[in-house]
Amino acid sequence: MQKIIYLGPDEGFQAVQTMASRELNFHHVEAEDSAVAQALRSAAALLDASMRVRLTAEMIQNAPGLKIISCATTGSDHIDVDFLARRGIVLATLRDDRELLQNLTPAAELSWALLM
Repeated sequence: MQKIIYLGPDEGFQAVQTMASRELNFHHVEAEDSAVAQALRSAAALLDASMRVRLTAEMIQNAPGLKIISCATTGSDHIDVDFLARRGIVLATLRDDRELLQNLTPAAELSWALLM
């Protein structure tokens, strides 16, 4: 079973585990450079909901099985995207999901209207 690293709050990790297939092997890792670097060495995927760790070329180079990084943001300034591209590793961000982004503003407006 391939290892998937999750970076982010405990609540998010619990939600991912609840929603994900039992066949997926998620590991919650503290968003610290050394912990992430170590965990990536044996990971196939990274789900980054924290954006607090800079993913360097060296970290990516030392992760031979890494196939995809998914970020819960539209930006990817914290990732060496050029090195990812050279390695053929997929980077998925919210920027790639136009429909979701278009629905965020109406959802936020409705939430505020309901609160008022």
